[in-house]
Amino acid sequence: MSYMAVLKYGQRLQRQIAVFGQTPQICGARLFDQLLSWHGDEHWQVCEETCRLFRVVQAAPGIEHRREIHGTEKKQALQLVRSVIAG
Repeated sequence: MSYMAVLKYGQRLQRQIAVFGQTPQICGARLFDQLLSWHGDEHWQVCEETCRLFRVVQAAPGIEHRREIHGTEKKQALQLVRSVIAG
């Protein structure tokens, strides 16, 4: 099982970046490396409104299911993602 994070950013949140990782922390590190570490882009928030989190489960060879995380579990996963970004 792995995770996927999709972050909306840009003017009016019209752009998206998706990253994959074995844990929410790895997703946070990849978000930081690929977008949030750029000069001037540190103000994009990682919160419930801008970040969707998915659990990626391999159903069969070549077939995967993405199940969105909601509620308390999402809040906990977002805290893990943000903890890595904050350093």
